[in-house]
Amino acid sequence: MALAVVLIRGTQQKTDLGLNLTLANACPKCGTPLPAVRVPKNFRQALWGGWTCAKCGVELDKWGRPRSD
Repeated sequence: MALAVVLIRGTQQKTDLGLNLTLANACPKCGTPLPAVRVPKNFRQALWGGWTCAKCGVELDKWGRPRSD
């Protein structure tokens, strides 16, 4: 029950604990299309999801937003 609440709130608030079932289309910084198959570049991406843009190198979270940390 508590896990369901955490997942629902994380999805609504778009946190690392949420579930994103949609694909990000392109890098918000340079517009390069993101690959359909995600290959994590670091441990955080493997654990929580996300991409690193092949063109500009910006790290994106699983929601397609640039990581601020």
